[in-house]
Amino acid sequence: MSLPSVLLLTGCVTSVLPLSFDFSDEDEAEALDLTIDALDQAYAFTDWKGLDWEAVHDRLEDEPDWDRRLRRLVEEIPDGHVWLEHEDGRLCPEATGAAGVLFSDTDDGDVVVVRSEAAGVEPGDVLRTWNGLDPEAAIAAQPLFCFPVGLATEERRRNGRIRLLGRGLAGSAHELELERDGARVDVALELAKDGADPRTALGLQPPTERISSRMLTADIGYLSIGWEDTAISDRAARRALRQLWADGARALVLDLRDNDGGTDQTAANIVGMFTDHEWFYETITMYDRRVEGQAVISEVWVEPQELYWDLPVVVLINGNTVSSGEGMAMMLDRFPGVELVGFEGTAASFGSSGSTVKLPDGWVLTWPAGRSLDADGQIQLDSDQSLQGGVVPDHRIPWTLENRVAWAADPDGYEIAVAIERLEAL
Repeated sequence: MSLPSVLLLTGCVTSVLPLSFDFSDEDEAEALDLTIDALDQAYAFTDWKGLDWEAVHDRLEDEPDWDRRLRRLVEEIPDGHVWLEHEDGRLCPEATGAAGVLFSDTDDGDVVVVRSEAAGVEPGDVLRTWNGLDPEAAIAAQPLFCFPVGLATEERRRNGRIRLLGRGLAGSAHELELERDGARVDVALELAKDGADPRTALGLQPPTERISSRMLTADIGYLSIGWEDTAISDRAARRALRQLWADGARALVLDLRDNDGGTDQTAANIVGMFTDHEWFYETITMYDRRVEGQAVISEVWVEPQELYWDLPVVVLINGNTVSSGEGMAMMLDRFPGVELVGFEGTAASFGSSGSTVKLPDGWVLTWPAGRSLDADGQIQLDSDQSLQGGVVPDHRIPWTLENRVAWAADPDGYEIAVAIERLEAL
């Protein structure tokens, strides 16, 4: 979620604009002190997430490596609007190498190989030891600080660590003990240097298109929304939905996977195409310099649009559905005739992003200074101190070995196929 468009257009409410700090000329220790002070002052979810900034500082100050100290700061803050970026886009050293193996856990408790490009490793192999550790110990040992974004839920953090099982220092080796058809298989894998985009390498797929659409079957249409930043998104979504109807669509797969957010009013306008009456969406608060705390600045409502789609809809979500993408999923789940489908819940990060800190050696930290409140004035969607939050699927695709292997072979198409099955079963 971003700053409401009214503030962006007028620029007159300067006391509640996102904060900007520049500590890049400070020494590293002082820059960390000042950053922690800024977060303590104005981070929107300190109490909600049970963060003790003094304790966070104490855990970080003895870390000798500056890059790792900042990465560990991000790990301390379970919030998908907390981002650490470097001017050269560098990847965490502990994740520069790829073994060519993707792991997943399953509902029966096993950690399994779901995709492999490595000799001697096959999809379906069950992990028994990883560098001498049992699977749970291996998962716990993974450097979650390699993710440049705060992972906000227990589900997201566990899935992140499992992804790291297939990565490590370039040139290092993984010693794996696998089980295949009841037999033990020992494999040594050397990790090759991976030049992939850091976000893609870690499964944080950025969207590539704002709006795309096509027909999936003779009567099922597909509409994907990658982000919803301006009225352009609103108009493009309406235009696409009209065309799908004209092409014969009488049911819809609405894809919000990897949606990385945008503006609140645009998101509300898009979901307004799927209802015929008004709904409360949120109250927005932002950090106000005058009172040194959160202040209510506006409300957002979903209003019915000229175009009204009242036919069946399956909405696809995943752990990268974040910010106003989550807001759309939240509202759509309240409407009749709509079902949310996916393997996992959304990112649980719905605050107002935009505050920044420039840090030594080319680093920039971004974090939220505002909140979204429900009709009762409670924080909505952002994970709390129990690391619970977000939007969960109405139909959670089971994490069976068969499903996960099929998904890994075609991450985009597999869930679309599940959505088609759900619609055809209606």
